[in-house]
Amino acid sequence: MSAADGCRTHLLEVIPDITFTKTNENGKCIRIAILDPKYRTGSSLLNGVRDMHVYRDAIVDTDGQRLVTVAVALAPRVRAIPEALTEFPRDRPGIVTARPSHEANVFNRLLELTLTQLVD
Repeated sequence: MSAADGCRTHLLEVIPDITFTKTNENGKCIRIAILDPKYRTGSSLLNGVRDMHVYRDAIVDTDGQRLVTVAVALAPRVRAIPEALTEFPRDRPGIVTARPSHEANVFNRLLELTLTQLVD
């Protein structure tokens, strides 16, 4: 069953922590950017990033087309995993180091990159 904005999932109900959406003039969702905090490190973080693929694949519109244009994991520490520093990848989940001790510019950059993904 679709939500009022036209979003639905195939088989699993998935609810990301933070979403930014773009809607059309009829109020239907046409794009979603997901930010999902993963309070993990090491191999557990890698498993969390893999889980981000579920969001990318499972959230669709009423016609079954993917709505998630970007999915980004926020992690306290990133080691041996490429970090999305200047742009978010569109073909796979990205990862960004973000924690309460970071300066505001980290979160400002995160918001700017997220909103960039929603515009045409």
